[in-house]
Amino acid sequence: MRSLDGPRKASANTLPGGGLLIGEKKNQRPKEETKIINGTGHNLLKYFGGRMSIEMEIPKVLWLKNNMPADLFARCKFYDLPDALTHIATGRETRSFCSTVCKQGYVPVGVDGSVKGWQEDFLKEIGLEVLAQDNYRKIGGVNGEVCDDCHPQVVSEGYS
Repeated sequence: MRSLDGPRKASANTLPGGGLLIGEKKNQRPKEETKIINGTGHNLLKYFGGRMSIEMEIPKVLWLKNNMPADLFARCKFYDLPDALTHIATGRETRSFCSTVCKQGYVPVGVDGSVKGWQEDFLKEIGLEVLAQDNYRKIGGVNGEVCDDCHPQVVSEGYS
C-alpha cells in the first residue's frame, strides 16, 4: 500500500478550452491547513461537528494555494467530483448542495443568518479570500447564480 503522506503526482487531465482537472481524492497532505482552519473556532465549524476533516475540500484548496504557483492557482475553479463530472459533461458551472454544504462550508441562505451561503469572514480568516472574488465564481457562485449561460431549469430544479 502506497503512503499518501509523501510527494506524489496529482492526476491531471486537460479539459476542453485548456482547463486542467486535478484529482485530489484521498489527499492527506493538508494537515497544517486543517489545523489552521479548525484553530479559527469559526461559527461555521459547528456544522461539521466543531471541526473540518482533512478530507473536506476547503483544507485541500488551502493546501493548493500554499503549494502551487500563484498564477496557476489564480486560474483555478474548484469542484467536488460529481460537480466536476457535471461540468465536463455539460459545461455547466453549477454545484450541488451536497458538495457545497457537506464538503465546502456553504451554509444555505437563511440558515443561521446566512445571506450568501459562503462565509466571507471565514474565507478571509484562513487566507482564501480569493474565493470570494467575482461573487464566489471559483467555488460555484451564490445559490447557483454563477452560471451566466445555465438553463434556468438547471438552477431552479437542482440538476447538478
